[in-house]
Amino acid sequence: RDAVRAVLGRPPLADAEADRGALVEAYRAIAAGMHARSLDDPLARLAPGFVHHGLDPRAPGGVRVTSRAAFVAGMATLPDALDSLLAFTIDVTDVQVRGDSAVVRYREHMDARWKPRQAGAAAIRDSSTSWWADRWVRTPAGWRAVRFEEVAPPAAPRR
Repeated sequence: RDAVRAVLGRPPLADAEADRGALVEAYRAIAAGMHARSLDDPLARLAPGFVHHGLDPRAPGGVRVTSRAAFVAGMATLPDALDSLLAFTIDVTDVQVRGDSAVVRYREHMDARWKPRQAGAAAIRDSSTSWWADRWVRTPAGWRAVRFEEVAPPAAPRR
């Protein structure tokens, strides 16, 4: 199987546990990048056709779709806009690998103070938790994110 994949220019299939570990490590790199205010490594993991889907009740269908270029440009402004990062965590809850594709589900929590847009104003504090189901693809260069997709929070357990 791996010989056929090599002829096709595809990387060999790794075992599922190694794939899960590599994908979880990608989210550790994102969290570390946020704390270091350097997103070069996480942004390098985006596939050329990457898109970001964020929940937005004002957008058509309730989802705002952002292209790779616009997402990268927005992330480039993040370190300068951030006054202080009080907390940033990513809790991966599920990794499903099927051949050369994967879906990673996680909870992201961010608590930050943003620099004011007007001189003399106070920093703006924002604390939020969001849930995601991201799609990844295996490439010769490693796993690359195809889509970051914000999803509705899980339903609360019934009593």
